[in-house]
Amino acid sequence: MSETVITTRRTVVATREELNQLLSSLPQCQAPYTATEFIDGRSVQLTSGSCQMRYRTSAVWQRPLMYFFGSADRAIAQSLQWDVYRTVRFDRQAR
Repeated sequence: MSETVITTRRTVVATREELNQLLSSLPQCQAPYTATEFIDGRSVQLTSGSCQMRYRTSAVWQRPLMYFFGSADRAIAQSLQWDVYRTVRFDRQAR
């Protein structure tokens, strides 16, 4: 199955007022929230954020390198994804 990618480039000249109007009409995205926790004795960086009613989460461990990404359409599902990330356990022999 092939994939077609179309790219266009356009230059627009606008006044500062027009630019501010354009920017205010764009969807407002929440700045990502980041927290570092210890899960099963390993440091993990948890992040979450939302944009256009899509909630995104991630959990990233550096050792061993492992990561999860999630996407949800409701805030409660975002919270449940973090709960799932917190259930991760590592093989004791791999420590």
